[in-house]
Amino acid sequence: MGSLFNKKLLTLCLVVALSFMTTGGLFGTPSAQAALALPHWESFENGVANEFTTVSGTWFITSEGTQTYGAGYSTSLARVVAGESTWSNYSVESKVRVNYWGDPTTQSVGLMGRYTDADNYYMFTYEAPGELRIKKKNNSNLTILQSKAFTFNTNKWYTFRAEMNGSTIRFYVDGKLELEVQDTAFTSGKAGLLSVYGSSCFDDVRIIGMSTPSGTIIEYALDNLGTFKTVIQGTSSITNVSNPVRRGTSSFKHVTSGDPKRAEIDDDWTKYDAKTNSYYYGLSYFIPDDGTFTDTLRQIVGQLRFSNITTAPATKPNCEMSGHGGSGHHLTLWEGNWRYSLQHQDPAKASCAGLINKEFTLIPIKKGVWTDIVIHAKFRHTTDGFIKIWMAEDGGGYKQVLNYYGSTWFDKYQDSSSLAGIDVKAPNFTFGQYWSNSTLQRTNYTDQARVYQVSTSLDDYKTGFNMVRPEQ
Repeated sequence: MGSLFNKKLLTLCLVVALSFMTTGGLFGTPSAQAALALPHWESFENGVANEFTTVSGTWFITSEGTQTYGAGYSTSLARVVAGESTWSNYSVESKVRVNYWGDPTTQSVGLMGRYTDADNYYMFTYEAPGELRIKKKNNSNLTILQSKAFTFNTNKWYTFRAEMNGSTIRFYVDGKLELEVQDTAFTSGKAGLLSVYGSSCFDDVRIIGMSTPSGTIIEYALDNLGTFKTVIQGTSSITNVSNPVRRGTSSFKHVTSGDPKRAEIDDDWTKYDAKTNSYYYGLSYFIPDDGTFTDTLRQIVGQLRFSNITTAPATKPNCEMSGHGGSGHHLTLWEGNWRYSLQHQDPAKASCAGLINKEFTLIPIKKGVWTDIVIHAKFRHTTDGFIKIWMAEDGGGYKQVLNYYGSTWFDKYQDSSSLAGIDVKAPNFTFGQYWSNSTLQRTNYTDQARVYQVSTSLDDYKTGFNMVRPEQ
């Protein structure tokens, strides 16, 4: 029954394709177009794929619940490309599905990157007899750069993402990094889709420029703590584990128990200068879907504040707000949502009486998947500060969830060396989990934490660390 349905669907797809061909639509003679800018997104819901050019094979708009872009199962090599030959550092992502294969042994589906012509490009594919592969076709010569075993099921959607940044080439499936190589054969080129003997469908194609780091990476924790340090209270613990992992080979497992419960990773505040710089803070967070998570109590998972526990400076803010975790900023899980608590001084006042707390609701909590967070902060007690937050779930695209401008910090400190009216230092970046007033034990995971110092003259939306640039 399923096979008959798929063949009927294919017949419908071919009818749609022929209608485009005869009306000069999808395969008609293209008119002159302006250069395609990044980021670019194709959902195909308007029934066309205007930005794609067919290189080989038969392509058509079809329906898999929503409009998708498809290739025929009888085609030995179907390819389409989009974009500009000058594109260099970018990611291309698409949902990918194969209804059935037209050949029992020759099977391939995936993405292309840095496409120069039909004989020169990178490929990011699933291929028979059951492997993910990064390949390159260089002057018609095919080379497998890296591969691994993978189970690919028909009639199931996967999300493929290829990243090309300098010589670093990565292949993700469903948000998990599967393959990574270094190669310099191609430095720029278009993005594309590829299918070999597959009744293949592609949807939600996203092509996003990647930032080349400009500035200084201050801290980075991937697979190990780097220069970060642990902060433990009660009988809590932090360990490296191999599953789940967002990037690299391991993540940090945070288990909190006892009261108070603190299993956090902290950095060194002395490296930060708030007077001349803004900072990016990045973190990936995983909440297990095992029934143990409760959000009836506020759980702090990220903090931007002067720590009172480890290496707090003598010049920490002398104002505290009871019930809000002390002075500073807090990323929290509470009542079904991610939230951000921002404490700052009232610019019109010069004492603790002017301390203000703002609460922002970001997005609903989603368990069982990685949530990526990027915070761009400029710390000022005056009105020229800002906090911008982007979040992405399950390997998807970034969405800006907070765009706040105004006072974000303090100018009153505890020791005699402080200078009123000058924001001297930016705060610590602390992440993991902290909560109190309960005997419950909780386990969460963090990965790829990073702090990036950026000159205020640079593009506000660059994140560095070979990460996709968040979109507005």
